[in-house]
Amino acid sequence: MLTKHIIKAKSQIVNIILTFRLFILKFLSTLKSLYYNRIEVILFMERLIGFAPSIDENCTTIILGSMPSVKSLEQQQYYAHPQNRFWKLMAIFFNEGIIPTIYQERLELLRKNHIALWDSIDSCIREGSLDSAICDEVPNDFKTLFAKYPKIKTICFNGGKSFQCFKKYNKDILKDETYTFYTLPSTSPANAKFRLPMLQEVWQQALTRHINK
Repeated sequence: MLTKHIIKAKSQIVNIILTFRLFILKFLSTLKSLYYNRIEVILFMERLIGFAPSIDENCTTIILGSMPSVKSLEQQQYYAHPQNRFWKLMAIFFNEGIIPTIYQERLELLRKNHIALWDSIDSCIREGSLDSAICDEVPNDFKTLFAKYPKIKTICFNGGKSFQCFKKYNKDILKDETYTFYTLPSTSPANAKFRLPMLQEVWQQALTRHINK
């Protein structure tokens, strides 16, 4: 009788092990399928290309985003999404709150105040506009840019993703004590917890030298 119970118990244990093993195999198969599906999506998605910098030889500060949004790429303009607070902030600081209606005048407003614009990423694969969806990024060449425009000494990051990408590819520049770095809250509408007055307070600290000139 005892032998039969032992045999039955062993059989149950074997069945449990086999069931668990089957579950693990199915789970791994699903993960593999998801991984390859993601790779296929990336392979067939269009690579997004960023913009040239808005800069001149008198610029001393550069503001870096991560990668232009879908709306910005459509219009070929920095911060083109109507809910992005970037141009509103710049207008408050440099133009009595009035945003120039002509895009080139917006860029000129910043250059006149010695502020350049660019992004940390030159190109990437991304579905939608969220920074969290960015993959397979190619960085911009900051060593060449800063060699060409040596007056740039202050680097402001518009959001954490911009800083993360810059840090990943420009560790030598980050160690250079001749530069000052500011990681600022994103002006993107996705950063809804930072309302305009909060953004203004933090950004003003980084751009004080330009605002009070």
